[in-house]
Amino acid sequence: MTGTAPRGRRDGFTLIEVLAAFVVLSLVAVVLTRGLVSARYGTASVNETLAAEKVVRSLLEGPIPAALARPGRKTGRAGDYPWVMTSEAVGLALPKPGDGAPPAFVPVRLTVEVSMPRGRRLAVETVRLVKAPAS
Repeated sequence: MTGTAPRGRRDGFTLIEVLAAFVVLSLVAVVLTRGLVSARYGTASVNETLAAEKVVRSLLEGPIPAALARPGRKTGRAGDYPWVMTSEAVGLALPKPGDGAPPAFVPVRLTVEVSMPRGRRLAVETVRLVKAPAS
């Protein structure tokens, strides 16, 4: 017995082994690509939502115009983010000041809706005290 391989058998990979390796490699590449695309989309979505929240916060932190003490609508744009602020009266029985004067502030329900560049919307609703308009 000699240490040689039987006739007809060669060292190396067969065609089927190479094809199987390519299939496995391509499946791994597809999974990695989809994962990276998903992560990038998720990050962009979170950044977009954070920017929209910043717009809402900047609108609600500032003084609310007295014109919004009555039901109404105000629109604007902050960069790529158009927004709409609507106001409506809150049906609360307000205490009257002692001298019969109208109240200085009235509660108003404010809804701010910000449209994001990818078509999603962020809506925030709150109740704020707004200086009563002069009668």
